[in-house]
Amino acid sequence: MVGDYSYKTRSKAVNFKKVDLNVMDAFNNIPSSISHKQLNKLFINAHKEFTSNKDIDNSFTKKEEVFDQSIESWKNSSKELLSFLSSNKKYIAEGKSPNQLMALGALEVHISMALQALKATEEND
Repeated sequence: MVGDYSYKTRSKAVNFKKVDLNVMDAFNNIPSSISHKQLNKLFINAHKEFTSNKDIDNSFTKKEEVFDQSIESWKNSSKELLSFLSSNKKYIAEGKSPNQLMALGALEVHISMALQALKATEEND
């Protein structure tokens, strides 16, 4: 402790005490281990921070809208591609090797399964 300082405002005098603190002493008080029970007690008694959920909600809403638009666009493109594949099978199969035909068939099946999975997630909402 070095000394006292005072400061006068128009309405009152404010007194400050100058204290010599060693910052490293504060870190020496941190325990090397803590039990779950002690940690939980500290967590419960901790000062709760006020955060603005409005900004978080707006950001989440915008991202959700972009995601929903992307999913809708993908769903429409996938349905269009499946429709094209099913209506033009003879034309698509001309000049293709068996491996290429199997790959196109696998593509068709995977897109169909993805659309079914999307439909299942929409039913749960």
